[in-house]
Amino acid sequence: MIHLLKGFFYRIIYSPGKFSGRSENFEKLFRSKNDPWNFEKSAWERKRFSIISEFIAEVKPHKVLEVGCAEGACTEKIAEKCGELWAIDASKTALEKAQKRVPKARFLCGDFAKLFKELSGERFDMVVASEVLYYIKEEDIRDSLKTMNTRYLLTSNFGTFSTRLNNIVMECGFCEVKSRWLRGIDDLQLKSSKITLWER
Repeated sequence: MIHLLKGFFYRIIYSPGKFSGRSENFEKLFRSKNDPWNFEKSAWERKRFSIISEFIAEVKPHKVLEVGCAEGACTEKIAEKCGELWAIDASKTALEKAQKRVPKARFLCGDFAKLFKELSGERFDMVVASEVLYYIKEEDIRDSLKTMNTRYLLTSNFGTFSTRLNNIVMECGFCEVKSRWLRGIDDLQLKSSKITLWER
């Protein structure tokens, strides 16, 4: 019971509405706890990764950029579906673990908005942003997506944030190709995410 209560309060503290997405906060988070979002053990997360993997396989991209790769749980799945994978995260500790899991990928550490600008000259067949956009300022999302050289965008957004974030994506010239809602109970919480494939 104590374990469940600790997990519940931990998720509240580090939910998008409460957690500042500054780089130092992500680093502090990954230093203090392994797998802070329970990607490894959660059946719900495995299902979400499976849908993401399925959408990627339909497009068959060669060069992919993953935004917010954390410790590499989803990165591993993405790497199976593309020829070249780049991944970025704000936490050096998380990236070190991700590098061990997916040694063939290229990893970059730093502030998301700054890295987006640095990568604007690169051409990606697809950008994957899974449960990360709500940690980035809306103006930075707009600027980044407008300058990012990619045909496809794959997003996974927590239910309460989907409408607002999807509107921003459409403002940047992307049209929805397909989407799927994932709803269920995970770690005693009712959760929902919308996984969407976009094309521009």
